[in-house]
Amino acid sequence: MEHNNLRAKIRLRKVQELLTSMCFKLYKKKEDIAVWQKLSDNSYYKELDTPDIYPAKCDDGTEPDSAWYIPLRPCVVVPNPKYKKVALKSILKWPQRLLSASERVSDVRGGSDGAFKHDNSKWKTRVKHYKKLVPAIGTDNMRNVMDMNTIYGGFAVALIDYPL
Repeated sequence: MEHNNLRAKIRLRKVQELLTSMCFKLYKKKEDIAVWQKLSDNSYYKELDTPDIYPAKCDDGTEPDSAWYIPLRPCVVVPNPKYKKVALKSILKWPQRLLSASERVSDVRGGSDGAFKHDNSKWKTRVKHYKKLVPAIGTDNMRNVMDMNTIYGGFAVALIDYPL
């Protein structure tokens, strides 16, 4: 028992070291559950310039938001300095941020604050229609609902009133 406890402590220490080096802090720990939180400002990323730090800062020019057919890399993506409102302390609180376009919305082809609001409105209408067709939405019978084609996340925003 004591040997397993020691192994668990060593694993936790390694996870702590890794996540701390990736700009996260331990928010809360209870028994074998740990919750990590991204630091609220971007100043910590300056420490990634240290030569021997692992993981290092990503610097190869790969688009940081690429998700498909891109191999995982052992590095930390530093937020683009042109965006001033991406740090945790700068974004709106939940759930208000669901209804506000991100500063990065213009990175999406055709993206704008107006397009974001139109998308949210469109999905709200669609979800109301889906609710009529599939009354199980918002009940214990339906647990996972996904739509991989929403550009701005309007589908998820429209589901906020339906506990899934």
